[in-house]
Amino acid sequence: MVSADAQWHLKRRATVLGEHKAHVESFSGPFYPSAALIMLLVLVQWCLWALVQHHLHSWLLIGVAAFVNANTMLYMLTTFIHENSHGLVLGWKWRVLVAGMIESGFISFGEQWEYTVVHYAMHHPALNDGVKDSECPADGHVASLPKGWWGRVIPFVELLPLGSLLTINMSNNAQHAAMAKYDMARPRAALIAVSVAVIGTLLHLRWFQALVFAVWSTTLYSSRWSISLHGQSIAEHFKRGDGRERGKGGPPTTSTYYWFENVIGFNTGFHDEHHTFPNVSWFHLPKLRTLAPEVFCNEQPRRYLGLWFEWACSGFDTELFRMCH
Repeated sequence: MVSADAQWHLKRRATVLGEHKAHVESFSGPFYPSAALIMLLVLVQWCLWALVQHHLHSWLLIGVAAFVNANTMLYMLTTFIHENSHGLVLGWKWRVLVAGMIESGFISFGEQWEYTVVHYAMHHPALNDGVKDSECPADGHVASLPKGWWGRVIPFVELLPLGSLLTINMSNNAQHAAMAKYDMARPRAALIAVSVAVIGTLLHLRWFQALVFAVWSTTLYSSRWSISLHGQSIAEHFKRGDGRERGKGGPPTTSTYYWFENVIGFNTGFHDEHHTFPNVSWFHLPKLRTLAPEVFCNEQPRRYLGLWFEWACSGFDTELFRMCH
């Protein structure tokens, strides 16, 4: 049974379809040029690896470059993990292939596949359900810090090379036990093989600095210092009311319409539209708002950077991360 917040989207979907069914159906399904964009962004990563190898010789500069990359070009590439989770790149049957393409520029050792599987199955139907929604912070979620001194140290460890690997915290999914019913082993093994091949290639080329940069970029992306990723996540299902009030009026999902966030995120800011029509690709999401502006008017007025900064200044307080019931 779907959550109350998911029902809210279903009712709005019926309203929009009642007036614009033909248009919406024309927007639905995979957007195949996304595959070319993925390969272009993978090429960009390899070019960055080459530049770092040949021009950056300071570990501090490599770390700064990895931080910038994690929040810009690598973030752009990884937005297609979300698209792929909905089968919107090459379709459902080719999701492992698309994940492999992404893995060739994003060394996640198959970690992306868990999100690919659970996002569509456990986030959308259980939206904002604190028990069932895989993206609500809980043990095992990147936004959930352990109690005590280790919880205070973790954010600083995550700034180091291999940081989020050292803290064993690379997941945006809090429902790991539910993975048992899905076929995870073979796809993850294939993706791990891609990561190993990429690392092997860099070692063969003796691109040691590039390898550190590539892995550092990945671990910073999966850490609390990923401003773009976590600013987006907070913005999508933030707060109702005046701050810490949860579930007291207002929409369960909001959209960010600022141009910068949607350029580097390939329209992921159109999140209200996405939850209402999850089978519409990133390319067509703005058309939904143009089609039904009276429906899609739930705007998040704050920028990703501001939302992330508030979260960081709170000591990465899980209660401020996002809205869950």
